[in-house]
Amino acid sequence: LIGINLFDNIGEVEVKSLTDLDTGCLHDYQLTTQDMKNISEADILVVNGGGMEAFMEDINTNYPDLTVVDASKGIELYQDNPHVWLDPVLYMQQIENVRDGIIAYLESNDFKGLDIAKIKEAIIENAENYIAQVKEIDIRLEELKGTYGAAGKQAKAVIFHDSFAYIAKRIGIPVAYSIPLDHDTSLSAEEIANIIDDVNKEEIGYLFTEEQYSDSVARRIEAETTARVYIIDSAVTGDGSKESYIDAMERNIQVLKSALLDME
Repeated sequence: LIGINLFDNIGEVEVKSLTDLDTGCLHDYQLTTQDMKNISEADILVVNGGGMEAFMEDINTNYPDLTVVDASKGIELYQDNPHVWLDPVLYMQQIENVRDGIIAYLESNDFKGLDIAKIKEAIIENAENYIAQVKEIDIRLEELKGTYGAAGKQAKAVIFHDSFAYIAKRIGIPVAYSIPLDHDTSLSAEEIANIIDDVNKEEIGYLFTEEQYSDSVARRIEAETTARVYIIDSAVTGDGSKESYIDAMERNIQVLKSALLDME
């Protein structure tokens, strides 16, 4: 999405995604033959970084001269969690990292027939516009943080994928437990029962799960506790439009507003 926004209305540049829009997180993604073909034809590969793309070893081996722009360069990960884009402040830093990496590449190479100065100017303007949009999201999260901080009862949360930890930290919601529920993880009946006991004992109010994963375990816990399930969007899927991140975070803000109101 950063690439799509930075190169908006720049006809000299083609942006391709290595993954399908329904792939979700890239931890276990395997490169396809078409991916390798796209990489072989690319000038720049933009990655999230932070260990998100496990396939980078293969790319570095097969394409040692490919310019790779790491969007998470210089960003301190929260608990070794690479889902930094869910904190708008860090996402703005990622946008700047990609902008600077691409401009550095343009300045260090000779592109005959292209007006590099004009392309750079357009990239900088697009970055400013996108950062301004993300800043508005951050302002609204800051308002939610104030609402949560002023609440009489500050409930803890259980999260079912560690990406939400960034939003929780931004707002100030304490995360009591992070339960990994992906396609490689299953919980036994005993484990679920233990979680239910802990949720009741600690008076945990929120169960935050994500739309790309099943909410069946969260619903079972909800049925036997006073905690409520809320489904958030981790902004890893969408229609591929340049508004996808903003739209996802808008939905998350509405979910969080609802969650905070429920605790009043």
